[in-house]
Order: sequence, then C-alpha cells, then structure tokens
Amino acid sequence: MARLGGTGRQQGRLWLALAAVLVLHVVCWRAAAPLRSLAAARSQAPPHLAKRSWGALAEDGDDHDAGEALIDWLALYRHAQPGAPRIALFALMVVWLTFLFAFVGICASEFFCPNLSHIASRLGLSESVAGVTFLAFSNGSPDVFSTFAALRSGSGSLAIGELIGAASFIVSVVA
Repeated sequence: MARLGGTGRQQGRLWLALAAVLVLHVVCWRAAAPLRSLAAARSQAPPHLAKRSWGALAEDGDDHDAGEALIDWLALYRHAQPGAPRIALFALMVVWLTFLFAFVGICASEFFCPNLSHIASRLGLSESVAGVTFLAFSNGSPDVFSTFAALRSGSGSLAIGELIGAASFIVSVVA
C-alpha cells in the first residue's frame, strides 16, 4: 500500500519549508514591533501628543519596550561616560557596523550569486538578464514590504520617506 503524503525525503522538505516560513514570520513580526508600538502610542496619546517622533519616544523612556532589540545601542551610548569611554563605544559601534556590512557582502557573493547563476542556467536566461530581474526584485522587495507595513500602520510620511531614502541610497551609494 502506498504511503500517503509522499516519501520521507519529500516530507522532510515540507517540514523544512514550514519551519523556514515560521522563522521568517517571527522575524518579520519582530521587525515590525517598533511600528506597532508607535501606532499604539499615537492612538493612546492625547491629540496634542499624537504626532510624536521616534526621537521623542526614545527620550521619554516610558513608551520604550525593553524587549524590542537585543542590544539597545542608543541607551548604551547615552549612559556611557563622556570622553574616552564614549569614544571607545562609538569606535566599537563603527567596527561592528563594518563587520555586519562585510558579512552581508560575503554572504551575497558566496551564496546568492552562485544560486542566481544556477537559477539563470536552469531557466535558460543569460546571467545579465537574471541579474537585472531577480537581483532587482531581491534588492527592492524589502523597501516595498516596509512601505506596505508603514502604510498599514497609518504612517504615510514614513512610507514616503522610506521610498525616497531607499531610492536615493541606491542611486548614490549602490549604483
């Protein structure tokens, strides 16, 4: 009698895909937490305080959820002693940011580009056409999704600013 649900390898792939979707959902939900907290703060605030900025929320401290980030870099920098400790912390932040950019670049060159080349060869596309289509989609999709999230939370100015900022960054730095 044939097994229902396919072979063990197919079931393993299905469970892997479900786990990947679950992890992606949790990551996106956590990434949108600041937007949700800002929207909640606006809806509960008096009308004269409803249009508060991110900076005002960070300065108050009472609207800040300590579980939103793994490391609260702004609080670390504010509580550092002026002078040498603050300069050392700033240098550490710059080194960490450089490491993160290098990490993203290495991951893209080692994993994304070979896979894009393989997809292009399987679909019968030239690598330049695949780079223009698939690479452009993967580069622009976070901007589109974050714009939709900003519009859904009722923050149209954030959506417009994000699109203009992303476009100017890509034109001036990436291109």
